[in-house]
Amino acid sequence: MSAAANTGNPANRPLPPELHWEIESFLRAEARLLDQRRFEEWLDVLAEDLHYYMPVRAHVHEEQLREGFDAGFGGANFDEDKERMKIRVAKLRTGRDHIERPHSMLRHHITNVYVEATASVDCYRVSSYFIVTRLRHGNVKDLYSGERRDELRRADHPLGWEISKRTILLDETTMLGGGIGFFF
Repeated sequence: MSAAANTGNPANRPLPPELHWEIESFLRAEARLLDQRRFEEWLDVLAEDLHYYMPVRAHVHEEQLREGFDAGFGGANFDEDKERMKIRVAKLRTGRDHIERPHSMLRHHITNVYVEATASVDCYRVSSYFIVTRLRHGNVKDLYSGERRDELRRADHPLGWEISKRTILLDETTMLGGGIGFFF
């Protein structure tokens, strides 16, 4: 695309490789916070106007109209704001969350990061693939894979970014591992 074509839409501006690296580094640091159960620090990277959403997935035939990723059925595993996320973290800290008692051992693997500019100078759409492994009760291993679609913006935070929107698209439609008491 020519430089002249980029001037009409700020979202078409080219992104320097350093920015992509910085955003990937943020996502790796965020994964580490989650894996180490440093939830209060993780809450700090969530924007006050956060929308954290995981729609219920459904298999549909190709000839059917597909509305988003829930195939028109609606519903969500998560549809949270920042206040609700604080409540979920507080519940995990009480030790009374039956899904995460005892605590699961987690690993978040983030890959295939793609960054897009938006009309706002310090806001970016970021998609990434993930695999989360969870070991529960010492012998039950679950694997979750999918895509995260985030909106990140610069923030006055040691990690430099905040998440204002996260949509989690699981590859599976039936969660065989049982309840989910952790974060993606």
